[in-house]
Amino acid sequence: MRFSRFLIGLAGAAMACAAVPASAVITITNSGYSYGPDDQIESGGIRVNSLGKADRGPAGQFSSIGFDTVPANPVSFLSFCIDVTKPFRNTMQFTVEPIGNIFADATRRNRIAAMMIKGDEQIRNAGTTEASRLAAAAVGVALWEIIYEDTSSDYNVSDGAGNFNVYGDFMSYAGLVPLANDYLANVKSGVWTGDASRIGALKSVSGEYQDQIFILSPVPEPATWAQLILGFGVVGGAMRWRRKRKAAVATA
Repeated sequence: MRFSRFLIGLAGAAMACAAVPASAVITITNSGYSYGPDDQIESGGIRVNSLGKADRGPAGQFSSIGFDTVPANPVSFLSFCIDVTKPFRNTMQFTVEPIGNIFADATRRNRIAAMMIKGDEQIRNAGTTEASRLAAAAVGVALWEIIYEDTSSDYNVSDGAGNFNVYGDFMSYAGLVPLANDYLANVKSGVWTGDASRIGALKSVSGEYQDQIFILSPVPEPATWAQLILGFGVVGGAMRWRRKRKAAVATA
């Protein structure tokens, strides 16, 4: 009995890992930053010269909670902003899209995927909350550089460099700009790679809010599928055994 329950749990966990929101609209009801005390993270100036945009704001990984169009079906995302010109706040609606629907250029998609996937490893393995927060901010700034710079350009987020750059507080946070540039060098050189099919996008329904990108849950490995199937078999056998036992008791 306990073994069958264990396999039920294992099968459920494998299915949960494979699940990706498939409904038409996602409503985010609560959003914040995933690292830092009181949901605070590094912030500073942001410039996108081609858009004539200069503003101040935070950089990092969003933790967002909401529900899809299936009643009582909650969803949550750890995502990064891909639009510095729009706000990201509570009670927003998004569609879940492949990243290819947002970025047509394959080089840009693959570099975004590499930054997301390898950057996520840096965030999770940083060791301390402060180091995780710094890594998350560096990944966020580096993603903007990939998104807003031409793919043939040298990547550098420093003040005055290229089409996109940061200034103000971002420049003064110890290690943030060098760390973002190190991450970018790893991506452009091919040291970091990533599969763009693993990246999904939250696209604002109204267009008023920041589009987001997130790492899709991985598809279970063959060994996990084998365990899942085995679990279903054992559970089915246990159910048949219980039915036979009940029938035997009833006829006794």
